[in-house]
Amino acid sequence: MQCPGAITGDCLTKNERLLVLYYLEAVIMLKLVQRPGIVTHMTVEDWERRSRIENGVCVAVKEHKVPLSHEQELWFDLYFNEVRPVMLQENRTGDDVAVDSFFVSSSGRSIYNPSNDLKRLHDKYSLPSVTCGDAQRAFEAAAQNLSEVERNVVAAERNYMRGTYSDLFLALSVLDQLAGKTPQRSSRASSCETRVDEQTAYKTLEQFCPVTLEGPSPKRARRTELCGSEHERHCYDRWRSEQLKLREQHALEHFPGQQPSESKISRWMDKQGWTSNVPQAAVVLKQWKPVARLDLVIDSSFVKKNDFVSTLERTDCQARP
Repeated sequence: MQCPGAITGDCLTKNERLLVLYYLEAVIMLKLVQRPGIVTHMTVEDWERRSRIENGVCVAVKEHKVPLSHEQELWFDLYFNEVRPVMLQENRTGDDVAVDSFFVSSSGRSIYNPSNDLKRLHDKYSLPSVTCGDAQRAFEAAAQNLSEVERNVVAAERNYMRGTYSDLFLALSVLDQLAGKTPQRSSRASSCETRVDEQTAYKTLEQFCPVTLEGPSPKRARRTELCGSEHERHCYDRWRSEQLKLREQHALEHFPGQQPSESKISRWMDKQGWTSNVPQAAVVLKQWKPVARLDLVIDSSFVKKNDFVSTLERTDCQARP
């Protein structure tokens, strides 16, 4: 195939346009391991409203987020701007024209069975017929050799695609690894790799169970599901530490002026209704610092004694033209 931008839809034959369509459908169903419904439900509006981020773009199709690399985006955009308009023109009768659908058939109508298109692509090149279900089962079997964290990331992002953009591309990198595009990880992970695993595990936990001021800590079963048994405890301790810092800061912001007593801080925290992970009043008091207020500074006896305000006013007047 030629580089995007080097061809136009008019210069392609009907069969060549169909090959472009089948290839992009295969990218979604086999490369991204998505269900055929993504193909049938993806709209023009979904494509035009795609989010552009550092690693590529993300297309929101209903509740799913479908990430594409920059190279994949080029091919999808080529199809949209060059191939799709010609296919729409092929509907001579004007009946059932799929003007809102991103993927359209050679007759300009909506795609009803993407799996049939996938089979036609395989038949064209005399390849074994691989269905979307076959691809999903193959990836699931290969994923058993991954760490528990990576398995959870792939499962969450592939099945639901509701995570953050960075996690979507993290899942894609794992899928690439399973497909053999990147080397498998060594059985003897270095200490650096271990730290990366812990960070990935915590990021996954924070994505689905964000740290909040009032929220309870995630249950152990949920932590194990998201982080893996080897990182569950580390992620739990880190989550509670982040929440504790959040609550300490909240307490400090409540006493911005005069320094409170330890008992006053304790009484205030009792009213918050926190039953666990409660900051120590002594720790909060140790962190306390007065917040300077401009009106108090100007009214202070030291400023008045040295007549700083008058001096500033005179300087300002002299500086004016």
